[in-house]
Amino acid sequence: MIRVAVIPALRSPPRRLPLAFAPAASAMNRAQAKANQLVSDLKAETTALQTAIDKYVAAATKHFSMLAEIDRLRIHVKDNIIYYMQAIWAYEPADQRYFRLYNLDVPVFGHNTTVNFTKSSALTGMDSSYRSIDVALSAPTLRDQPTKLHPVADLETLLGFKGNYMIFPVTDFDNYLIWYMMSPYIHIDDITGVTANDPEPGADYTLEQLQAAKENIHPKDSDSFASNEAEFERIMYDLLSKQEPEMVIVPSNSLYIEALPGTHPLLEDFKLIHRAIDVKKAQAEARKAELENLRLGARLANEELSDPDIDKVVLVENGQQITVDTGTTP
Repeated sequence: MIRVAVIPALRSPPRRLPLAFAPAASAMNRAQAKANQLVSDLKAETTALQTAIDKYVAAATKHFSMLAEIDRLRIHVKDNIIYYMQAIWAYEPADQRYFRLYNLDVPVFGHNTTVNFTKSSALTGMDSSYRSIDVALSAPTLRDQPTKLHPVADLETLLGFKGNYMIFPVTDFDNYLIWYMMSPYIHIDDITGVTANDPEPGADYTLEQLQAAKENIHPKDSDSFASNEAEFERIMYDLLSKQEPEMVIVPSNSLYIEALPGTHPLLEDFKLIHRAIDVKKAQAEARKAELENLRLGARLANEELSDPDIDKVVLVENGQQITVDTGTTP
């Protein structure tokens, strides 16, 4: 029987740090903990800073976008200022507009000259049923004392606008300026007195009516017709120029298109140069054909009547058998 003796291993006693190293280890642990805390605080502050930067960028973007919108609005209002001014004036109550404008000074116009008149001419003067005259009013002059706006215009009835001017109906028809402005639109004769007149009497005529008027007036008063013949021709020319264009339907078999040369070519420079090269190529091919005709003529002169365009000639003599390659695949 073998006996084994087990001897326990020697254990070294635990090492203890000297008392002098204990405070240094505690200080190092505290410093490490503080460093970790500072790193954590730094990460939190960095996150807060990034959040603040994002908010600032978003706010700044919104701010500058609103500034751009304001600039666009200012430009739009500036470009359409008349439209918005007229909209504001139209929205104003009538009573407020009356008290704002009624006491404005209005200039007064008159005249101190004699009014002259002449016999009417052209189509108006051709009618011999009554005596028609043309009155030439002198230009109005400005008086020293103005008047107020409310006895001249109906401020409660706004007709519209002309730019930054309001348009109201006139109530004072005894104003000389009104008669002066109405002179092209009134007609004076010894029977009906003062009536409305078309400033362009030939505008409502048709070519047939004008032709009939000429044929009717010429035998009655040939002298007056001769003196106003140029006016008839002018009215006839105006009527012909104002006619609507007529549509003419042409059969498709009778149509053709003709191309007119333009002032500038539409092709690119490369294509223009290529066209010139194509022209030279066509000229060279034409010269080659002429030379080929000369060659054929020389063959005929030498009594060479065989076909000149044969590519290959195979001559078999003395009954030999020969295989000719036709160049085709079975």
